[in-house]
Amino acid sequence: MKIYIIILLSMWSIIIHAQKNISGIVLDYSQKNKSPIEGATIYSIEEPSKYTQTGADGKFILNISDETKRIVTTLINYYSDTLIVKNEANYYEIGLTQKSLKEITISGGSSARNMEQTMNMETIGLKEIRSAACCNLSEAFEKNASVDVVYSDAVSGAKEIKMLGLDGYYTQVLVGNQTSIRGLNNTFGLQYIPGQWMKGISVTKGIGSVVNGYESITGQINVENKKPWNSDIFSLNFFGTHQGYLELNADFSYRLSDKLSTIALVHGEAHPVLNDFNKDNFSDHPRYWQTNIANVWKYNSENFEADFGAQVIVENRDAGQLAYLKNQDKLNPAYGIAIDNRRYEVFAKTGFIFDHDKSLGIQYKFFRHEQNAFFGFNEYKGVQHFANINMIYQTEIIDHNNILRIGASYTFDDYNEKYNELSRKRREHVPGLFAEYSYKYLRKIDLIAGLRVDYNSFFGTFVSPRIHLKYSPRESIGIRISAGKGYRSANIFAENMGIFTSSRSLEIASNLNYESAWNYGLSVSKKFLVKGKKELVFSVDLYRTDFQKQIIADREDVDKIRFYNLDGKSYANSLQIEATYEILPGFTSKIAWKYDDVWVQYKDGLKRKPLLPIFKLLGNLNYTTKNKKWMFNLTCQYFSKTRIPSTEKNSEAYRLPAYSKGFINLLSQINYFINKRFEVYLGSENMLNYMQPNAIIDAQNPFGNNFDASLIYGPVDGIRIYAGFRYNLPYAKGDRKK
Repeated sequence: MKIYIIILLSMWSIIIHAQKNISGIVLDYSQKNKSPIEGATIYSIEEPSKYTQTGADGKFILNISDETKRIVTTLINYYSDTLIVKNEANYYEIGLTQKSLKEITISGGSSARNMEQTMNMETIGLKEIRSAACCNLSEAFEKNASVDVVYSDAVSGAKEIKMLGLDGYYTQVLVGNQTSIRGLNNTFGLQYIPGQWMKGISVTKGIGSVVNGYESITGQINVENKKPWNSDIFSLNFFGTHQGYLELNADFSYRLSDKLSTIALVHGEAHPVLNDFNKDNFSDHPRYWQTNIANVWKYNSENFEADFGAQVIVENRDAGQLAYLKNQDKLNPAYGIAIDNRRYEVFAKTGFIFDHDKSLGIQYKFFRHEQNAFFGFNEYKGVQHFANINMIYQTEIIDHNNILRIGASYTFDDYNEKYNELSRKRREHVPGLFAEYSYKYLRKIDLIAGLRVDYNSFFGTFVSPRIHLKYSPRESIGIRISAGKGYRSANIFAENMGIFTSSRSLEIASNLNYESAWNYGLSVSKKFLVKGKKELVFSVDLYRTDFQKQIIADREDVDKIRFYNLDGKSYANSLQIEATYEILPGFTSKIAWKYDDVWVQYKDGLKRKPLLPIFKLLGNLNYTTKNKKWMFNLTCQYFSKTRIPSTEKNSEAYRLPAYSKGFINLLSQINYFINKRFEVYLGSENMLNYMQPNAIIDAQNPFGNNFDASLIYGPVDGIRIYAGFRYNLPYAKGDRKK
């Protein structure tokens, strides 16, 4: 009987409070052409359950009752706006103004849980990006517990990520929501996204959206770079390290008219100095240089907008024994590595606005990646051509709480690789269809359900169902559940290039299949107010990945690497507990603990995944002075023991223990803001000078049977001290002259 009374009371409440829709558009008043703003949140102060977000065209519809007198519009990096609702008006134009670069830098937000998103998402803002030297994307996660970054070997300097206990190629990495790291650039791709180009990073755990493809299994990382329409006229960043590393970044934006703007981004880095701090006669760093140039254009009109641009990356690196790098002892061969990368990329996004609730977006991308390398006496050559088009149509169903996105995609992926006498060629044509439905009920229930079907010309049909559900019994609580399936084609050479730095031979099964896995997730986040003022955010994430098909890279035999299809179990359980707390105004802290339980069925039995810490502990402190002149950051990471693949068949002197010892990594940085335009910083990484012992097995005999530089679980170089400066020249306030 009680439930019927509640229903009747609810219906009566709806009747006595007259409902109506108000609509409008949110514009960027920082710009002369007042371009629409996507993703702004509009809500009622009197009825917080009444809220909505703007679409790609900046427009919104909000259902309110007579109780609503004021609505608030908010968006990160913009000043909020409060509007008085008038009875005689149903349409409103709302203008938001961007915060200055300094305000965004100081208070724009460090890594934080996004309580509003249906998916389990963390955002890394400018504050966190700038509180580290952050040469590139690989170093942007030093204060993030969800993503681990490790060296792939002890010689080449390549880095890779791990998420939910699995290798980075199970995580989809996007730039501007378009495919970025894929195929041949998997080994060095993280280092091709400069930190100074980035405005923010979103990290989504678990199975991703069907809109971005079928390949996301453990998560999605999306990087948003600087945009031509809201960047400074000019910015410059330069820094160097005591080890001899140098980096220069510059960007220039120009607004040709109210509708057309452009930005040029330039990145250069070099490491000409050779170091051997661990005295193994191998350089701790490769000797290399990289040039990275991009140009992006933006066109915006009332019902049409387009982003398009191009990027060119050229990189050369040499590594190995000092005798090779210094051209010494030419009569006796020394071990050397040379890697040459060339990448050419064009991309575009177009958007068509048909009505306030209907739009069509089309994404285009093409790149060619060339890689030529040798590792001692072993030679590798690879060329990849990639093309993708993704069409997304979005419309409301019934009202703004019911959104449907449908679309079609086509991907062309062509590989031609050769390692010594082993050749691997694969050409994939993948047309696909997808649909995704989003539903919001008040501010309590959010649902995203998606399904896509793709036909891979090489492997057949992939069916990817995915669902995300968020329940918020209170505004301070978010409970998320997700489940779905992902697929991918493995690229065994490009994704395991670190193994080339060893004496092992390769043994490849003739019938290698695709990979597929189910991912299930549960996440709970809770905000507390301590003493009514200070905010404590506590979260628990639990994820499991179950593989149905997987390509196993078996390192359990020191004489060879074996690639074969999974025959048995392979799963990953990941548990993360995290808390952030504001100790004092401007003084925040974070502590996180992550446990990864990952097991793989090898030919000789079920074993824990090697070279992965069983658990990781992270602590971070950030302090910004009241006058916003100084910013201090300190991070401590503890990595537990990790299993090392068996080395029992090596000579006794070159055998490693079954498990490594744990170690601590300390990082810190101090920023001083001289004025609104000029900033200097000083920092240090690996402050305890920890270096993995025996990072290179039998380093004195690199052409012998025991040589192996691929069993890496920790830092391979010592402490790094760096210093640099940033300068920016903003547009004058209110001056949007192009």
